[in-house]
Amino acid sequence: MAMFDQRALDRLRAEPLSGLDKGLPTDAAGLSVSDLAAQRRSLLDDGFTGPVLTIDQAALQHNIRSMADWCSTEGVELAPHGKTTMAPSVFTEQLAAGAWGLTVATVSQARVCVAFGITPVLIANQVVDEAGLRWIGERVAAGDRILFWVDSIAGVQVADRMLRDSGVEVEVLLEYGTTGGRGGCRTVDDAIDVAQAVTASRHLRLAGIAGYEGVLPAGRIDAYLQAMVDVATGLAATGVFDHLDQLIITAGGSSWFDRVAAILTTAPLPARVILRSGCYVTHDDGVYADSTPSLRSGDAPRLRPALRIWGQVSSRPEPDLLLVTLGRRDTSYDDRLPIPLTLRSRAGGRTEPFTAQVTALNDQHAYLSGGVADVGDWIAFGVSHPCTALERWRVIPVVEDGVVVDLAHTFF
Repeated sequence: MAMFDQRALDRLRAEPLSGLDKGLPTDAAGLSVSDLAAQRRSLLDDGFTGPVLTIDQAALQHNIRSMADWCSTEGVELAPHGKTTMAPSVFTEQLAAGAWGLTVATVSQARVCVAFGITPVLIANQVVDEAGLRWIGERVAAGDRILFWVDSIAGVQVADRMLRDSGVEVEVLLEYGTTGGRGGCRTVDDAIDVAQAVTASRHLRLAGIAGYEGVLPAGRIDAYLQAMVDVATGLAATGVFDHLDQLIITAGGSSWFDRVAAILTTAPLPARVILRSGCYVTHDDGVYADSTPSLRSGDAPRLRPALRIWGQVSSRPEPDLLLVTLGRRDTSYDDRLPIPLTLRSRAGGRTEPFTAQVTALNDQHAYLSGGVADVGDWIAFGVSHPCTALERWRVIPVVEDGVVVDLAHTFF
């Protein structure tokens, strides 16, 4: 069962805000998150400054609950990828909803999890740095459950050597990849060799097999996942999993978790299938809106976009050009530009749907065409690819019907 330390989160919420984080009211300095949330301020009328990224509380909770329910129905576990938000307040909600544990990409991210009492933690990479491996050994010796990937004999040897003073065995998952993919053994023979190297090591313990399908073309997803099942079955036949009552098989980003569940659960083995989807928690209005499994299957969870970034029209220098106070410092742009959605007029305070197109971003400006707005009007934008929007904010207001009801700290 996953664990987290609510007291650590309470301490974070009690720390005074500096007033230097972008978007926050200037008079927030010295207030705690709990203090500011208790004031229930209007996002657009009570001192918050543009640009400001927000998380919609209802959408966030809907996504967490819907994904948890779907995983339960499908007979799979969920270890959400924490790199999406790096927000302990979000992590604890995911774990409270039944997540098996948390996934991260680096040792630094794993340290954030451990600071908030979170265990188990999957580090979805081969760890080869000495300091990181020593820290993992220390934390496992202290009772935390931390697992990481291996995909080479060299990686196994480095880890085994660096963990020699830990006095414990650290669980690892063999990563199986594919040509054109990312990390991972490329052949069955390589996988067998790496698995046997783990078995022969003194400080590593093979816990299962891992993979990642998200970087592959759609037409290759099922074949790759079936190959993972076949490799796991083949490895089991060699005896490398004989010490386990149940091995772990894990894959799954936020676009193909339906196929991961459908195929990995067919493994003829006593296995715990763990999904590692991350972006489902906030969803988006772009890349994930266009690739979410509910577009293929009516049984998949129908997720809602939870992120909005608000900026103000600062200039209208030409009839068909609006400049808005948000840019590359504030929002994602690696997979499509922000999507204008809503306008809040400065005169009269009306909020209404808004149609326009972002044609370019500078560091601090968005260029809009095809929309009509006045200087001072607020415009809300949806984002595409939540990870690279969230990483630009250290403190993010959580809103309910335009009222700030909480703030989420991030640790990127």
